Amino acid sequence: MIETRRRVLEGGYANAEAWIDLAKRAEAVGFTPQTWLIFRQSLEPAYLKDRFPSHPENMPKRRGNGGVETVVVDPEDFSEWPWLFEAGYRAGEATWQALAR
Repeated sequence: MIETRRRVLEGGYANAEAWIDLAKRAEAVGFTPQTWLIFRQSLEPAYLKDRFPSHPENMPKRRGNGGVETVVVDPEDFSEWPWLFEAGYRAGEATWQALAR
C-alpha cells in the first residue's frame, strides 16, 4: 500500500490491473489520483455510514481487487464530488453533499 500511495501522490496509477481500471473510470468522471485519495479518505468517518444509506459501506459487498468480497466504491456514483471539490467545497462537505443526493 505504501508503494501504491507513492504512485498516486506522484500522479500515476497503482500497479494492480483492477486498480488501473478503477483509476481510469474515476478519471473519466473527473477525479485525479490525488482527489480520489482525498475522496476515499473523506468517506472513512464512521458516522457517515450511520447517517447516509447511500454510503458504500451500506451497499452489498462485491468482489473487489483480488477477488475478495469487499466494499466497492464506484466512482460513477460520486461523479459530482470532483466538481464540488473544484468549486471550493472542503472534502468533507463535498462528500456530505454527494452522499445526501
